[in-house]
Amino acid sequence: ISLAINFTGFTVTRLRRERLERCAVQGLFGRYVSGPVLDFLLTHPETINLEGGERRQLTVLFSDIRGFTKRSEISPPEEVTRILNQYLTRMVDIVFKHGGTVDKYIGDAIMALFNWPASQPDHADRATAAAVEMKAELDRLHREWAGSRWEDLAIGVGINTGPAIIGNVGTPTAIAALPVAERAGLLF
Repeated sequence: ISLAINFTGFTVTRLRRERLERCAVQGLFGRYVSGPVLDFLLTHPETINLEGGERRQLTVLFSDIRGFTKRSEISPPEEVTRILNQYLTRMVDIVFKHGGTVDKYIGDAIMALFNWPASQPDHADRATAAAVEMKAELDRLHREWAGSRWEDLAIGVGINTGPAIIGNVGTPTAIAALPVAERAGLLF
């Protein structure tokens, strides 16, 4: 009886810990990757190399709004937030649709990676298709913003393919102090 109770307690504890780690990974990566990529990460956690990084051929897409700072300086902050949220939501949905991973937001800019974490032999084509669709989506936003100071917003999109290292950036002390699920958010 004692053995059965201990085994049951151990199993329940292990399952609970795995569920908490899964929720943590979903919470961290859910904002940066699409559903299929998140499912891949959850079923293949070994693909996340947290120590030392991994050399991989990537395609990086970088987009930003032209003249955004100047426009935001003359607009109410609530309006800027609303416009930026509309824009970023639409653009990130497109990145996700094409299998990209959002690496970071830099103000009004988006930096997205293709060919990570899952291998994508057509990563450059995916990034290019995303860029073309982003431009088309901006035209739709222009129609929604007609009559406002945002109706002629322009974006720039750059794409580059080449070798990169995917891994941790920071001091070993700070990274080592974080639980594994939190370290996953320190990717570049």
